[in-house]
Amino acid sequence: MSGSSSQFNYPGFVDNYRPQVTASYSLFRGGQDYFNSQAAELNRESLELETHAARNRLINHVTSAYYSELAARDADRVSLRAIEAVSSELKQSQAGFQAGSTLKSDVLSLEVQLAETQDAQIHAHNAVEIAHSMLRTLMGVEVTEHFDLQAEQQALPDLPAELSVLLDQALDQHPELKAAEKRVAIAEQQLSAARAAHLPRADAMISYGSDSKNISYSSNRDNMTAAVVVEMDLFSGFATQEKIHQAEHQLTAAQEQARQLRLTVEDQLKSARLRLQETLNRFAISLSASKAAEEALRLVTLQRQAGTVTITRFLEAQVAFDKALNRQINARFEALRAEADLKQAMGSW
Repeated sequence: MSGSSSQFNYPGFVDNYRPQVTASYSLFRGGQDYFNSQAAELNRESLELETHAARNRLINHVTSAYYSELAARDADRVSLRAIEAVSSELKQSQAGFQAGSTLKSDVLSLEVQLAETQDAQIHAHNAVEIAHSMLRTLMGVEVTEHFDLQAEQQALPDLPAELSVLLDQALDQHPELKAAEKRVAIAEQQLSAARAAHLPRADAMISYGSDSKNISYSSNRDNMTAAVVVEMDLFSGFATQEKIHQAEHQLTAAQEQARQLRLTVEDQLKSARLRLQETLNRFAISLSASKAAEEALRLVTLQRQAGTVTITRFLEAQVAFDKALNRQINARFEALRAEADLKQAMGSW
């Protein structure tokens, strides 16, 4: 009795080894895989368009900085020419004063004017350095690297086309608008994938196993199974419906963002077009004014040499010419910057 009791309490090692290999393949998931793959491809295209949009903005910033430096250089040259003109007149007046033919007040007035032009030249030269530093930063050039700007004469842009024509071009090529359209398409695919969760899922399955340690195939043992498994969620705690609602809200948000972006682009396009028209008109006026001021200065200089006008009149003519020339320079490069802004608004860079 004690022997049988001992064997019952200590039965020994039980061998229940069953090796098995199972493989499954998704046959149908309600189209979720397809919609998600489409969304992934659209997302890739959207990222490429966003990269293009960033490039479009960067090129516009670099172009604007380039024109700013050219404008600063021209203004610096104008200030140097003004210093040269006033210095020449001052030397003649000082000689006349020594000879007794020029008043001391005329010499002092010229000295004051020379100091003002020198002060303006300091500001103009500093503006060149600031503009050059900004351009260097935008282009990613290190401070230790040599960087010299090759200035080229830029032709003035033509008058812009009608707003409707420009808008059609922007809608067709603007990378930010295209990226917004892609985001709407992504949201649509994600909504379709969320709705597809209501549909049944089918998987193909095959397994191979055996209760024997010898797992070689045998027709006498049922050690291989092949099946198609169909699943359908009857109740998921409203999780599927909530995912659908979330996808619907994301689609609405993407559509609203695309609409707002289009309105923004339309506003930028209209503003850039108007600004280009304005700057071209201003340049035409400033060009006429600078020519008139240059001729007036030439005549006043001759009269000054003949002694028929005062030094005050000469200084007025010199200051008027300098201002007119600076307005012409600013108007010219503002027109070029306006053209660059219009290209950015159209997504043309």
